[in-house]
Amino acid sequence: MLVATVLLLALAGVPASTSFTTTTPTPVLTWFVDGAQGSDDSVLPHNMDGRRVQSPFRTLTRARDAVRQWHALHKHRLGSLPMPQVVVRGGVYPALSLTSADAGVRWSAWPGETPILSAGFRIPPEALSVVANPLRPAGPPVLHVNLKQFGLSVADFGVLHGESDSSITGCSETGKMDVYLDNGPLLLARYPDPFVNGTWQWMYVNGTATPPTKGTTPGSSTDFAWRGADTARISTWTTEKDPWLQGYFQFDWTDTIARIAALTTANRTVHIDPSTPTYGNGEPIRAGARWLGLNLLSELDSAGEYYIDRETGDLYLIPPSGDSKHGLPPTANLVVSVNQTVLNATDVSNLHFAGFTFMHAQGTGVVFGAGSNITLINCTVANHGTMGIAADGVGYTIESSEVRNTGCAGVNIRSGDRATLTPGRSRIVGNSIHSYGQWKRMYQPGISFDAVGDVYANNTIFQAPHSGMLGHGNDCTFEGNNFTELCTESGDAGAWYSGCSWADRGNKIINNHFERIRNYGPPIPLQGQNVNAIHFDDQMSGYLVSGNTIHDCWEGVRLGGGRRTSIVNNTFVKVNIPVAFDNRGMGWQRASCTPPSGKLFQELNRDHVDVPPYSTAYPYLQHIAEDYPCVPVYNNISSNRFCDCGTWITASALDIAAWHSVATNNANFTRC
Repeated sequence: MLVATVLLLALAGVPASTSFTTTTPTPVLTWFVDGAQGSDDSVLPHNMDGRRVQSPFRTLTRARDAVRQWHALHKHRLGSLPMPQVVVRGGVYPALSLTSADAGVRWSAWPGETPILSAGFRIPPEALSVVANPLRPAGPPVLHVNLKQFGLSVADFGVLHGESDSSITGCSETGKMDVYLDNGPLLLARYPDPFVNGTWQWMYVNGTATPPTKGTTPGSSTDFAWRGADTARISTWTTEKDPWLQGYFQFDWTDTIARIAALTTANRTVHIDPSTPTYGNGEPIRAGARWLGLNLLSELDSAGEYYIDRETGDLYLIPPSGDSKHGLPPTANLVVSVNQTVLNATDVSNLHFAGFTFMHAQGTGVVFGAGSNITLINCTVANHGTMGIAADGVGYTIESSEVRNTGCAGVNIRSGDRATLTPGRSRIVGNSIHSYGQWKRMYQPGISFDAVGDVYANNTIFQAPHSGMLGHGNDCTFEGNNFTELCTESGDAGAWYSGCSWADRGNKIINNHFERIRNYGPPIPLQGQNVNAIHFDDQMSGYLVSGNTIHDCWEGVRLGGGRRTSIVNNTFVKVNIPVAFDNRGMGWQRASCTPPSGKLFQELNRDHVDVPPYSTAYPYLQHIAEDYPCVPVYNNISSNRFCDCGTWITASALDIAAWHSVATNNANFTRC
C-alpha cells in the first residue's frame, strides 16, 4: 500500500509526505489506464471513472473520451486549472487518434513501465506451419500462415507502390503490410540477398558503366538487359505473381522502385511497368546501373525474409535464426502492420507524451498535423513502413527519444513560415535516429526539415544509406549532433545536405561530429565514391560552418558554387578532400544563376527579398543580380586544421581570389 501511495503521489505531482491513501482520488486531474486489469464500464459516480488507481480504464480511447467530457464541463475554467494527465501502465494498446478536442493533456507512462501503442496484429506462433516453398520446393522449408483466418482482408494487406522522386515526397504516404518478428523488421524476399554485414548486394544492367550527365540522352527508361551471368536466376521469375525491382538506374543518388511488367529471356530483357515511375521523366536506364529483384516468392531462401501474397493472404517467412523446421517459439512476437498510423493527432495543441513506444504502422508511425506546443520525450518510434514521425506546426519538442527501423525518413518536420520568416520554435534534441530508409533508400534522411528558427541539437544519427539531415530553412541551428556511417549506399550526397537556394540564410552548423561518412559495400558504379560530411549542393549559400570535427570521411565540406558561406575553425582528420570548392555557376550551371529568370532568381522573386522581412533580415539578397550572380563570392574558408588528409582544398589560391573569396590561416598538423 505504501509503495502504491508513493507512486500515485509522484504521478500526481504531490509530495510523498502528503497524508491520504490510494482510495482517495488524486487532487490533480489524473486518469489511469491499465490494459490488463482495467475496465471501461462505468461503475463510479459521475466524472470519477478512471480517476482511482485501483479502478483504471482498460483502453486509451476511453480515457481520452473521459478527458474530453471533463474539458467540456470545465471549458470556461481551463486556464485556471491544472493540465489533465493520463497515466498508462505497461502493455500493448491499439492505435490512437486525437483531435482539437484533446488539447491540453499530458500522457505519461507509469514509472518503470512502457506502454506500447501498436498499429499491427500479432500472429500466434502456433498458427504457423512448416511447408515447402511453392515456387522453390527444393529450397529451404518456410513457415506459412493464411492471414485471412484472423479476419484480415485484402484491404489490410496493402499494395506495393512505385517510388522514384528524389525528394522527401518520393515516399508514398500510404504503406503496405510489413512483417516484424521480436521487435525487428523482416526483409521482403529478394535477389540478391544483402551481405552478412547488412549492406545491400546488387546485380548490374548489361554494359559498361559511364559517369552520368543530366539531360535526356538516347535510351529506354523502361527496358534494360541484364548480364548473362544472372540469366539462370532471373529466368525463374517468369512464374512470379507480382515481381518488382529496385535500382539506381540513372544516378547513384536516386533509387526507383517499380513493377516488372515482363521478362524476355531470349534477349535477357526486363520490361518495367510504365505506370510505375522512373526518374526524370524519361531519363534513360544506364549501362552498369545497380538493381535487384523484389517481392519474389521464389527467392524466399534466406534468414529474415518474408513474402505476402496480397490477394490470397498467404504469408511465408524464414525467421532470422534461419531455422524454419522447428517453427517459432511460443514467446515469439510476430506482428503484421495493419493501420496506416499508430498515433494521429490533428489540429491539437499543448500535448505531451512521455515514456511510450509507438510501433507497426503501415505508413507513418506518429503524425502531428497543424499542431502547436507538442512534446514527445523519452519515447521510442520504431518499425514503421514509411516515416517515423511527421510533424507540421509550431512549438514541437522531440527529445531524448529513439527513432529506428523506418521504411523512409526518420523524422519529417515542417515548422515555421518561410514566407514571413515566422519562427517555428521547434526543438529536436538528444534523440537517437538510425536504421531508416529501409524501403525507399534515397532522400529519406534521419531528419527532414523545412523550418524557421528551429534547433536541432545533440542528436545521434547513424547507419543509413543516405543523409542524416536534409532540407531547407532560415535561422536554424544544427549543433552538437553526431553523424556516423551515413551515405553508405549513395553517390553525390552528404550526411548533412541542402541544395539550390540563395534564400536559405541565417543557418548555423556548429560543433557537430562526423565519422565514417563514405560508401560501404559494393562499389558505386555510375558516380563512384563522392560523398561528404556536409554538402552545399548547386549554389547553396549563406551558412556558418564552425567548430565541427570531421573524421574518416571521403570528403569534408563540399561548397558547390555557393555564396557568403563561412567554413571556419573546423578540424579534419583522415579526410580524402577536406574542402571541395567549385564555381559551377560560371560553367555548366550558369542557367540557374542568370538574371532575371534563372531558377535561383525565381526563388528570390517568390520570397520577395526586396521588401521586409527578407530585405531587413538579409539585405544583400536584393542586390545579387548586380553582384557577380554566378561567381561563388564572399566565402570565408579560414582557421581550419587538417591532419592525415589529402589535398586540403580543390580550388587554387588564384581561383579563390578571383572569386572574391578568402582562404587564410588554415593549418596542417602532424599529430592527429
